[in-house]
Amino acid sequence: MTTYLGYDTEILKRPRPAIRQVTRLDNGRFLLKYKHLPNFEMELNFTPFIRIFNLTGAFTLLHWQAMPKGLRTWGAYTHSPDRDDYAVFDYPDFKPTTARHQILQIDEVLVNIRPTAVVYYPDMIMVQDDSQRWELVHDYN
Repeated sequence: MTTYLGYDTEILKRPRPAIRQVTRLDNGRFLLKYKHLPNFEMELNFTPFIRIFNLTGAFTLLHWQAMPKGLRTWGAYTHSPDRDDYAVFDYPDFKPTTARHQILQIDEVLVNIRPTAVVYYPDMIMVQDDSQRWELVHDYN
């Protein structure tokens, strides 16, 4: 058994499952809640990235969620002429990609939103495959 800080590394790699609820508030804005945390909610706002970096067409913004600590996970905002949605997933549920990407960050002192840093994938949208894993694919619209 391989360990790190006294913990079995296989246990450390496991995600902590939680029932998450995502509600779309408006274009680029979403509310994240956890079923077992009734007093927790986090608004995610991707519109500053769109405006500040002049993002157009189809793209995905991938980020690590700011909270709640202990249940943080990955999130991806997908925008295209046909879509404006947000997906939440743990790392085993995501197929990595070597697609062209760029790191974008907004000064969190000047703009009080979440997230403040993302990985931008131009011309890519998130989809689920037959095994329910998320992957980035080219948008050919």
